[in-house]
Amino acid sequence: GTQICFAPSDIQTKVVSFETLQGGITDTAVPGDNMGFAVTENIKKEDLHRGYVCGDLNNDPPRETLSFEGYVYFNQHSEKIEKGRKITVDCHTVHVACEVVEIKEKLNKRDGSVVEKNPELLGPGDFALIKFVPTKPICVEAFGDYYSLGRFAMRGEHTQNIGIGIIASVEKK
Repeated sequence: GTQICFAPSDIQTKVVSFETLQGGITDTAVPGDNMGFAVTENIKKEDLHRGYVCGDLNNDPPRETLSFEGYVYFNQHSEKIEKGRKITVDCHTVHVACEVVEIKEKLNKRDGSVVEKNPELLGPGDFALIKFVPTKPICVEAFGDYYSLGRFAMRGEHTQNIGIGIIASVEKK
C-alpha cells in the first residue's frame, strides 16, 4: 500500500505485494533478504535503469540530483584536477561523468582545517571540498542522511581510480 517513486525519473506507483527471489509472496523480510515487489502501475523494464533509487513518496522521497558537494581525498597516483574538468563518479550502482564546477576548499588531511580557499588545482594526496554537477540525471544523497548513497569513487581519463569521497550536501530538483 505504500506510495513509492523512482529517482531520478520520478516514476510513481503503489506497492501491491512483496516477493522473495525464490518466487514466494511474503509479508515480512529481514536484513539481508533479496526481495522484489509488485506495483499497481505497469512499469516497463526499459523505464528503470541501473542506479535508480526507490523510496517512500510521502517520507523523504528520492529526487534527481542537480549538484552535490563532496569531501574528496585524491590518492597518491591521481591526476591533477582543475575547475571545469569532467571525471567519472561511481556512487552506489551508478557511473556518471560529473563536472567539477567549483573547488571550494583545500583541507588539511589531519584536522580538516582550511588550507586554501578556491584553489585552482588539486593533485595527488590532496583533500578538498568540491562541487560537482552530473552530466546525466542521477540520484545521490548526503552521507549523513543515507550513507549507502553518500559514498563515491572517482575515475580519471584512463579509468584509473583517482580518489574517494563522501557527499556533504545535495541540491535536488
